[in-house]
Amino acid sequence: MTKFYNVGHRGASAYAHENTLVSLEEAIARHADMVEFDLRQTADGIIVLYHDRGIQGTDGEISQISQISFDELFNRAKSQNFEIAKFEDVLKSFGPRIPLNIEVKIGGFEKEIIRLLRTYPPAFEPTLSSFLPWVVIRLKKLGNFKTALIIGEGRIHKLNILERRIARGLARYLGISSIHLQDCITSQAALTNLVQAGLSVFIWTVDDPDQMRRFLKMGVDGIITNKPDLLYEVCLEMAGSNEPILKKVDNNSGRFVYAL
Repeated sequence: MTKFYNVGHRGASAYAHENTLVSLEEAIARHADMVEFDLRQTADGIIVLYHDRGIQGTDGEISQISQISFDELFNRAKSQNFEIAKFEDVLKSFGPRIPLNIEVKIGGFEKEIIRLLRTYPPAFEPTLSSFLPWVVIRLKKLGNFKTALIIGEGRIHKLNILERRIARGLARYLGISSIHLQDCITSQAALTNLVQAGLSVFIWTVDDPDQMRRFLKMGVDGIITNKPDLLYEVCLEMAGSNEPILKKVDNNSGRFVYAL
């Protein structure tokens, strides 16, 4: 039976500051089956969990993450009441406990990502994802981990993923095993074509329970959400209905599989 993954977006960012150790812990506490987070690299080579390109200083100026040291980034974050997490620390603390879905925001430090993954190998095979096809290709060649291409509304015109032939060629060329598709461009036709091309499909970012139900009925492989506890409740509801879509796996993991 096909597994369904409840994926905490940047941890559980509805309840804690995104991309922090606190947020990742919160996701686990709220029944996430997998955690997603973003990676960037500082000027002194430290890989950190961070989404935006830059961070504001006490002088009001915004500096690129890639142009400041880890200590400077850490201090700026502290002044904004959150703590920067190192990728290395996440691998040590969370790699043994939960599957990791790792989004690489820009290229240039793929080798260091793979080195750290080999130094601190996670208990579950991670997924490495990016909006950037060349980053996905490089990650696959360097590490041969599972990879995914992220596609959002702003990029859909560049790639007609509704065409099964294109999806199959894309999977072969990039070496990807899954697509992370923005909720607003997801349709049953797109899902069917991607699945028939041999790809798993994860939808982002879904916080509305009705939308969660809609995508579960479509049979997506995972939903990325800021509210993994809400998605868990929706999954329980759909597993307990007269015509259940899901079945709860009896292993205390909180994971669900599709009933059919």
